[in-house]
Amino acid sequence: MYCFYNIVNITDFSDSDYEYCLSLMTEERKSRVERLRFADDRKRTTAGELVAREMIASLCGVPRESIVFFRTEKGKPIAKDLPVYFSVSHSGEHVLCAVGDSPVGADIERIREVNEKLIERVCTLEEMRFIDKESTSADDRMRLFFRFWTAKEAYFKRIGTGIFVPPDINITDLEISKSLTCFYYGNYAVSLASEVVPVNYSV
Repeated sequence: MYCFYNIVNITDFSDSDYEYCLSLMTEERKSRVERLRFADDRKRTTAGELVAREMIASLCGVPRESIVFFRTEKGKPIAKDLPVYFSVSHSGEHVLCAVGDSPVGADIERIREVNEKLIERVCTLEEMRFIDKESTSADDRMRLFFRFWTAKEAYFKRIGTGIFVPPDINITDLEISKSLTCFYYGNYAVSLASEVVPVNYSV
């Protein structure tokens, strides 16, 4: 079994990379990307797809151009007729992609100040107590919050229920937490959910 992940910076993604990725998309997907209001959103979306194509092509031994993506009814991305699972996330200047031979989930978020209502919506009471107990500063509190947030998003992406974070799911539960790998990447929180420990693809 395997799970690989890769983190790329969209500033390394050239205009020719962007055009090349667009050329591989279905007309519907291409139109959706081009309708995105901000250039960085278009760049993040296409960079994420290109990274996924490159990883899947390498791991499955197929051309990048031959890979066909589609989504399940709940929005989980699938590579048609290939024995692999993948998950893509992006935030700020970074894109994260995880690929494995069993279901995977990936989430990256830039750490920033958020309001209490969002914390209460995402976290259980037990998780909020943990964050308050372990935090020594306001910055620490935000870092821990985003660790919980990305962990939940990665978990739900892995099980394929969509990116919805019901607060009654406790990420500190042993059965859930043992499938998670969480770390900080500069000013970003990163979480990966998989059956095996993820390996950095770019090393």
